[in-house]
Amino acid sequence: MRDQYVVASDKVFFKTWDAGRGTRNHELKGADPKTFKVLSHKGFAKDKSHAYYRTYKIPNADAATFVAINYVYSKDKNAVYRNGEKITNADPNHFEILDAFTYAKDNKNVFYKGKMFDQADPVTFEVIEIVGGMWAKDNAHYYFQDGKYPLIDAASFKVLGNGYALDQKQVYYYGDVVLEADPKTFTTDRHGHGRDKNYVFEKHLKVVDGARSSAQ
Repeated sequence: MRDQYVVASDKVFFKTWDAGRGTRNHELKGADPKTFKVLSHKGFAKDKSHAYYRTYKIPNADAATFVAINYVYSKDKNAVYRNGEKITNADPNHFEILDAFTYAKDNKNVFYKGKMFDQADPVTFEVIEIVGGMWAKDNAHYYFQDGKYPLIDAASFKVLGNGYALDQKQVYYYGDVVLEADPKTFTTDRHGHGRDKNYVFEKHLKVVDGARSSAQ
């Protein structure tokens, strides 16, 4: 049974089901059944005065202009919301979703799950990898999930897998620089290790005689 809105003669409910508790009806107190409308993405709805995400009445949302963008994001003339929560500093007139659920941007800022990055560049920002984790870059930084890290050469940056990425100047392991790694010959193997013409690496550390080194 899918979660869904149910409109009765004088009340509105959001019906949920899970294996532990079974079916439950959550009353949306104050909802107007006469004007209540379920939107194209079923977790969102509105009536003449309010907007809703599942069981949650979205504070200060403008019902007249409120629309669902996808199953996570929505907006009105004043704001953008993620899972019903207002995204601070997001511009609804320029908001763009980049990968359905995580990265998004407007004309001034970049966001990860509704959290704004400090000084990210929305003009050059792009998502570059989804399988195996969320990677992205702009003209000066690379991003993994909600982390932002300095990048030497954005044009040559690419993701290798197993947590590794590189540009023409250096190699990265998630948020760390892999010291002494040679980006021209660096690869990653099926065991998750990094390798170049000189060394083997475990995570961001150089392996020396079977042990890890800080490579300093």
